[in-house]
Amino acid sequence: MTTSAPPTTSVILDQFGRPYAASLENPAMSLDDPRTWDDVLGGNLTETGVQVTPRKAIGYPPIWKGINLLSTGVAKLPLVVYERDGEDGRTRAKKHAAYSLLRRRPNRFISAFHFKRTLTYHALLWGNGYAAIFRDRNGQPEELLILPPTTAPVQKDGDLWYIANIGGEDTRIPARDVLHLRGLSFDGLVGYSVIDIMGEALGVGLATRSYAARFFGEGATSGGVLMVPQSFGEEKVKNLLKAWEQMSEGLKRAHKVALLQEGAKFERTTINAQESQMVETQEHEIRMAANILNIPPHKLGDNSKSSYNSLEQENRAYLQDSLDPWLVCWESECDAKLLSDQEQADESHFCEFIRAALERTDTRNEIAALVEQVNNGILSLDEARAKQNLPPIPGGLGKKFRSPVNIAELGTTPAAPPKPADPSQPRAALQALARDRFDRLIDIESNKATCSAKATTATGDAWLAWIDRFYAQHRKWMREALAPVVRMACALDGRNDPGDLVDQLVAAHIADSTSQLKAISPADVPALVAQWPARVDAFINSLTV
Repeated sequence: MTTSAPPTTSVILDQFGRPYAASLENPAMSLDDPRTWDDVLGGNLTETGVQVTPRKAIGYPPIWKGINLLSTGVAKLPLVVYERDGEDGRTRAKKHAAYSLLRRRPNRFISAFHFKRTLTYHALLWGNGYAAIFRDRNGQPEELLILPPTTAPVQKDGDLWYIANIGGEDTRIPARDVLHLRGLSFDGLVGYSVIDIMGEALGVGLATRSYAARFFGEGATSGGVLMVPQSFGEEKVKNLLKAWEQMSEGLKRAHKVALLQEGAKFERTTINAQESQMVETQEHEIRMAANILNIPPHKLGDNSKSSYNSLEQENRAYLQDSLDPWLVCWESECDAKLLSDQEQADESHFCEFIRAALERTDTRNEIAALVEQVNNGILSLDEARAKQNLPPIPGGLGKKFRSPVNIAELGTTPAAPPKPADPSQPRAALQALARDRFDRLIDIESNKATCSAKATTATGDAWLAWIDRFYAQHRKWMREALAPVVRMACALDGRNDPGDLVDQLVAAHIADSTSQLKAISPADVPALVAQWPARVDAFINSLTV
């Protein structure tokens, strides 16, 4: 056994020229062939008489579908290295050594998608998935290569090592240089193999499938006994059996009429498929496979207990209970093996899947829940945006928490809300309506100007052109919003032709706004628009002139 330093990339690359390593029993066979794994691992001989091996297990349709579903579900989610930005923010650490390995290509042979799917598949069936980590001179990861699931961890001299068969010989690799994805485990070091733990359960399903194959291979007819008279000689009996097999075996001959002569009789001795409940057994095996892999049965094709109303909840349960544990397993292992000791100690970086695409099975309810949490002070805007994989709001505005104004602490009396204007007083009602309409217009105007100013790096034609474009459109909005207010004011004062007054008020306001904005630089816009709410009173006064 080799006990020196970890193998170089050139040594382990032999697994791609000669897929994985040659087996110890037969150097001509490759360990990436499942049939070789069957020979090496042997499999379990179950009470059904069926030997359960990895190749037979993955060939069982419910197990194939379940493993393919989970491994593909993990693989299609991007796994990203993030750097913490401040207390709550995050940015993608695209310059980190592990970023491109996890996001695009762990090595020059396969993509990140196939890497994640293969390692997850190994962990699901064998209980363990392994990949060797190769580092540069600075200790940064530069390549990830898949190891066979026959790799085994061992403890020696107080350290953990992994024994992998590379280039035909066993090689010892330090634990820090092996990415180890493990399933349920007794000691936390080695995951349980589904073949070892669930061999008997899988054996029933494999036996059922084998019985069905033989049943249909024999023309979907039952076995039985051919009874012949004592006068039949040995040669005549052999000819009769041969003729019977030619008449009855195979699907093409199923249900055809057979002719028996000279007193020969056929008597069925085995039960048929319905009597043996073969169909019911197969449905049971789907639910059994779903239990083994922790997947909702409807994901494997059993819709007997699913309804339209519950399907959405079952899909969410699949994401949370079936898929998410494997995502967390990947994240924790990548944090421990691909981040430096300093990055882990400072908690400056972390690896995380982008779950947003899968979690949006019910977008409306998800957004409504976030809005409720933000409005009740449970989450800040930045925290809610992080759940949607969005960056923090610039300027720290998203760090503030909201609280309902009509809720107070126990033992205190909430402040009474301002009394609304008496609708029976026309002048008061006019002022309330005018203030509401003009407040909304000022808010729109201020927000648009602020956003445009932030997007503009310097004064110039672009800034001036935006002002002209915006107020050309804003003029129409203002006229539509203020026309009812001006009409009411004219009716109270006995004035006619409110249309001219609307145009005059709108034109005067826009002229004032454009002159103020064109006189300053974009950087001074926030300070300017902060003073604009005071213009509401001036507008209300102008209505009574």
